[in-house]
Amino acid sequence: MPGKALAGCTIVITRPGARASTLLARLADEGADAVHFPTISIDPPDVPLSIDALRPDVNQCDIVIFISPNAVSYGLPVIGQAGGLSDNTRIAAVGRSTAEELARHDKPADYVPESGASSEALLDVLAAEDVAGQKILIFRGNGGRELLAETLRARGAHVRYIECYRRGLADTDPDILAKLWSGNGIDALIVSSADGLRNLHLLVNAADHDRLRATPVYVVSPAMVELCGNLGYNSIILMDSPRDDDVLSALRKQCRPGQ
Repeated sequence: MPGKALAGCTIVITRPGARASTLLARLADEGADAVHFPTISIDPPDVPLSIDALRPDVNQCDIVIFISPNAVSYGLPVIGQAGGLSDNTRIAAVGRSTAEELARHDKPADYVPESGASSEALLDVLAAEDVAGQKILIFRGNGGRELLAETLRARGAHVRYIECYRRGLADTDPDILAKLWSGNGIDALIVSSADGLRNLHLLVNAADHDRLRATPVYVVSPAMVELCGNLGYNSIILMDSPRDDDVLSALRKQCRPGQ
């Protein structure tokens, strides 16, 4: 079809819930057969946060960091309940998708990587800042990498994590992918986080693991590229970021039906 750059491509999006809807629609507009296969569930934390205990840190922090769009969605209400940030607090986003989510809530990011969406990319941006003695809050989901906090602490900052949401294994039927592989195949799997990648491996039927390893996987950080290698994947494409525009750009360059 003229003007349909992804016509004939079967593309699987592994983002959770509503965060996939816009990308799925844009892929369909470009002629792709876009399939939603969420690998992560996003829920409130098992134990509700104590707003009274958070209030002093929220009111007095120098920098607040948001790890993901979900950290913005779940973290900003917590900040509001705790009385809000001071006018002097600076806001950092791990990537442009997170910065865009902040902007939608009228909270522009002071620090955001120009490219990439990882702890390493944000640490490069913050390298020029003297964070010694500063109080830094990091809003994130449960668990995750420790690189950001460890590096900032090594630079002299006082860092506290606020786990404002919980990531879990999505209850998604693995036969969705099995049927696609048995039909015309899958031309691209879009995975936006290391947890999503691990969960994908867990969700796929063991009998389909060889087909999974042979399918092109599009990821968003060097750490995810390394994880893909450890899992034995044969075709790994590193995107600039998980933003819809960057996902589409990578697919237009790399994805071809029946590769």
